[in-house]
Amino acid sequence: MHLATKFCSIFGILLLACNVAFATTTQQNSPTTKKSYKSPQDITRLLQEDQTMLPSIIESGPIVDLGKKLASWNQTLKQKTGLALGFSHTPLWQYASSSSARQFAGAGDFDFYGQWHIFHTSQTNPGYVGFAFENRHHLAPITPVELSKQIGTLWSTASSYNAQSLALIQLWWEQYLFDKHLMFRVGKIDQTDFLDANEFQTSKLYFFNSALADNPAIAFPANGLGGIIGVSFDSIMYLIAGLGDANADKTALSCNSFFNEHEYFQAVEVGIDPKKNSFGEDNYHITLWRIDQRTDPTTPSGYGATISAQHGLNKYIIPFVRFSYAAKKALVLKELFSGGIVINHPFNSNVSVLGFGAAYGISNTNVRSQYIAESFYRIQVTPNVQLTPDLQIIFNPIKTDVHNPVFVAGLRTRIYL
Repeated sequence: MHLATKFCSIFGILLLACNVAFATTTQQNSPTTKKSYKSPQDITRLLQEDQTMLPSIIESGPIVDLGKKLASWNQTLKQKTGLALGFSHTPLWQYASSSSARQFAGAGDFDFYGQWHIFHTSQTNPGYVGFAFENRHHLAPITPVELSKQIGTLWSTASSYNAQSLALIQLWWEQYLFDKHLMFRVGKIDQTDFLDANEFQTSKLYFFNSALADNPAIAFPANGLGGIIGVSFDSIMYLIAGLGDANADKTALSCNSFFNEHEYFQAVEVGIDPKKNSFGEDNYHITLWRIDQRTDPTTPSGYGATISAQHGLNKYIIPFVRFSYAAKKALVLKELFSGGIVINHPFNSNVSVLGFGAAYGISNTNVRSQYIAESFYRIQVTPNVQLTPDLQIIFNPIKTDVHNPVFVAGLRTRIYL
């Protein structure tokens, strides 16, 4: 099907669904703004989290005062110009018990991002530009992504921590309509900001391992030209559709492959949020996806499905579970089952978050299965500094002849303003 026909068909279905949703909610006193579209790594969510002054171990001193001054300056800038800015640097180190030549790895992630309400559109139906620059750099002879290859694991021990030159990785326009019941984002986008998102889907704040911090069983393309359309029904149900360039280059500004190659990633997701709590949202969703075969014969087409559930037992304890299946051989993974539990304020401490997770995966090319278990403990050192020790155990790494478990100890620091 031609690109324009695909996109118009998806848009038409969602617009019709939005009209139904709008008709059923106009009798309410105030419409509910849906946050559940977006993962915590989305620019909008990051800016909201960065501006929240969390309780911390150190709440006074020169560093804390500097953070407060910068936050005040940023708030003034936003009020005067509509521009909100964020900055973070996230170094991460890992040490593996594997007998490989190099066992120590480290990389840093520098991010500069923002959101600009250029035209001062209404709060009811806002529209704004979003952008993000990113640089990833070595902090040890090898990066955590390279360490994962040496271990022979089926997925990375630290999602996305590799080396990358400074690049503009996102630039898009986002618009809300019908009292925020319909939204679309178009430009250079990250599909994972919306699709198959849960409250802990980011390696900058919670789990390290990509089986828990991402979903390696979906053939998401790199950041590139594409679009997202979302509809919320009342305060419970939502529907999202995404279209992206299957050949996208995250660090490139060119969008020629989108218009010339006609090879795309497409996905649809339907989900519900039965209730909200103060730490995170309950979320249940089903995501269906497919990716076109590329001109390169080594990158075949594929399709798959994911079922995900996240349910807050209370405002402190949130378990989650996810199962993904990928057909054909577009990915190394064929099946992935992951789950865990995140505890806010454990041990009567209001400055920390504790998480336990596990994952089981089956490869498309190997009869062996791989298991991992992970635990992290995030500490809010100051209002702008987080420290997270982490421990992973990898059972039966698939891409090696070694069958002994591999222990991976990690430490992550996030400094944000």
